[in-house]
Amino acid sequence: MSYNIGPYDIMRLQSQLSDFFDPYVNKVNINNSLLTQIEKTGEAIDRFFRDGVIDYTYPVMNVVIIGKAINSIEDLTVVKPDGSQWEKSIEEIYAKKLLTEENPWKTIYEIEVAQSCYSAGLNTKLVHEGQEAGPDVLVYCGDKRVDIECKRRDTYDTKKNYDYKPIREEILSNLDIGDDSFLLN
Repeated sequence: MSYNIGPYDIMRLQSQLSDFFDPYVNKVNINNSLLTQIEKTGEAIDRFFRDGVIDYTYPVMNVVIIGKAINSIEDLTVVKPDGSQWEKSIEEIYAKKLLTEENPWKTIYEIEVAQSCYSAGLNTKLVHEGQEAGPDVLVYCGDKRVDIECKRRDTYDTKKNYDYKPIREEILSNLDIGDDSFLLN
């Protein structure tokens, strides 16, 4: 994924993330390094104003990725696995979830998948499972509901060699995709 992003964009995303998480910081047990990365990005921004140069370090790029994902959730609706609406706001659900998860990247990936479906014009709902198991994203195509379970390949899996071709062929053989589908090629 490539971005054409400058220091002022980074500053805006860092500020938005701080504002997004701030109401919940003292209400949850923080279980990861998101706030540290936001803080380090703030330091990089300070250096930019002092020295005229910004270092695109991992914390800075993580803030860009997370900030873009968080900005996209405003367009989405959060539902329970059965499709019913949550009483809490999407911001409250996901700020708390991202701060308390040991590995927030799985949730970021779910948001990115949901946003991609939404951006493609699909009726998309982001699923917050709570205590229930269920899909991560719901997509409605007419009267059909498609459940999407997101799987983000973690860094510890990179040495494994997966052969996805049989799985792909199985899925494609069971889809009614029609002659004009983008899935044909």
